[in-house]
Amino acid sequence: MTLRQEGIKMVPIALQYIAEVVPDDLVDEFIAAIATPEFTPEVNRLERSPIYATIEWLVPTALVIFITKSYFQSFLAEMGKEHYTLLKNALKRAANRLIGQSGPDIHVLSSSGKSKKDNKYSLTFSLYVEINKKLNLKLLFPVVLKEEEVQEVIEAYTNFIDDLYSGTINDELLRRLSKGKVVVKTILITYDFETKELRSVDPFQK
Repeated sequence: MTLRQEGIKMVPIALQYIAEVVPDDLVDEFIAAIATPEFTPEVNRLERSPIYATIEWLVPTALVIFITKSYFQSFLAEMGKEHYTLLKNALKRAANRLIGQSGPDIHVLSSSGKSKKDNKYSLTFSLYVEINKKLNLKLLFPVVLKEEEVQEVIEAYTNFIDDLYSGTINDELLRRLSKGKVVVKTILITYDFETKELRSVDPFQK
């Protein structure tokens, strides 16, 4: 399930959030931080979480931010790299509120009604990056992070995205990530704190 399927228009940056989990003021702050006179992010506000019949890590999180290909190919050329710094800082603030130690605690309910409490990746926050019309990257975050860990993950993700679109990405890293399993036009990516590297995630792994 992608934001495109949820009805979000493909503007440079779009977001979708569930109001019963994500405070409206958090979204307002994020939008205010990155909006310009020429651009306001597309927003899809859901009152409550829909019911999804799909793989857990592919389900849209309570807040999902979608960065489209057009952001890097045309928008930044017009706005300048300063906007990317604004975006990185806004992402850090949002992530700290949602996956910091005081962030909301949500769980997956199975068809039997049982709650799964051993989630490895956050159900509250994630990033989608559009590579092309047939492929997205979903950047996953661990369930709970300290503030300095949030900073580390955001820096790793945004540096990776910047290198990817500027053509300076490490070839070996690109080869490893491109081997990730594609499900619903999406490759799952996470940050490994031990190796300090990005790696792909198999959505079917146990």
